[in-house]
Amino acid sequence: AYDIHKVKAFIDELPYELTQDQKLAVNDIYRDFKKKHSSYRLIQGDVGSGKTIVALLGAYAIITAHEQVAIMAPTELLARQHYQFFKTYLKDCHIALLTRKTKDKDQLKEDIKNHNIDLVIGTHALIEKDVLFNKLGLIIIDEQHKFGVGTRASLLEKAKTKDVIYLTATPIPRTLAMIAFGNQHVSIIKTKPEHRLPIQTRYITKNTIQELYDMMYSALIRKEHIFLVVPAISSDKVSDNIETVYQEISEEFKCPIFVLHSKIEEDEKEKVMENFMYTPGSIMISTTMIEVGIDLPTATVIGIYAAEHFGLSQLHQLRGRVGRGNLASFCYLISEKEAIERLEVLSKTDDGFKLAEY
Repeated sequence: AYDIHKVKAFIDELPYELTQDQKLAVNDIYRDFKKKHSSYRLIQGDVGSGKTIVALLGAYAIITAHEQVAIMAPTELLARQHYQFFKTYLKDCHIALLTRKTKDKDQLKEDIKNHNIDLVIGTHALIEKDVLFNKLGLIIIDEQHKFGVGTRASLLEKAKTKDVIYLTATPIPRTLAMIAFGNQHVSIIKTKPEHRLPIQTRYITKNTIQELYDMMYSALIRKEHIFLVVPAISSDKVSDNIETVYQEISEEFKCPIFVLHSKIEEDEKEKVMENFMYTPGSIMISTTMIEVGIDLPTATVIGIYAAEHFGLSQLHQLRGRVGRGNLASFCYLISEKEAIERLEVLSKTDDGFKLAEY
């Protein structure tokens, strides 16, 4: 059983108060832990609602019971961000990162097998046959829909009878979540942490792009980060793509500009993303690759070009790349067309669950 005193002390020491929804989700998880049988739970946290700290509190409880925890994330970048986040809070725990880039893999696998590691965070690398755990008590799968059924099953195989938490930032209408997971197994986190300001969303057409440029200029002066998202790398079908937008932006702005898309090598992508994150006052032009898991508190403006080419939930996910700190943030939906209903809906609400119902 987990050590309730350690857990309570840990929660008291957090630098902020948990929201009501976060508290309820944590209680749900702890109730699951007390059951005689293994259980699974879907935690749906709307973009920026703070579901990672809920997962961390679940992981910490299991570690106090002297069992191991595995967290699987869909990308190397997200796994590394989780690693940094968990290390910041769980200073007394032994935490390891396992991805295809990990050096001394054999030694790390040995340490996992001998229970010298409490928590392993990784990508698909976690499901390799020779990654053997020693009392694996909890599996957390982030953005679970990004993994195939086989991948998830391979990881669950390693735990046999233990608890599983699925995390997702994609709001599924409650009724659908219930059908898929059953009423007892769904926790929903809607409320955003108190210091977060709502993201102001504007729907503009290409001929009023100057409005976005003005906002970008002031953000760059404040040394903030900007994302510009396009639907294609190069295309005759879409006039706004990586090539054309890069040309327009580099003529207009004299700051560092980074580019990210699927044709760039995996290792190069990581470098580009890191360089962007560590360059205050810079612009990233990207395809939808930035959709999940980039948590940059200084990102305050996102412009989504040819926004009518994206689905509603994808637009909501992309918008969630800004507004993650306590700075005022803005999302511009840019379209050649006027009066596209879903873009108007998006500019009126930032509640992912309302959008999912829509």
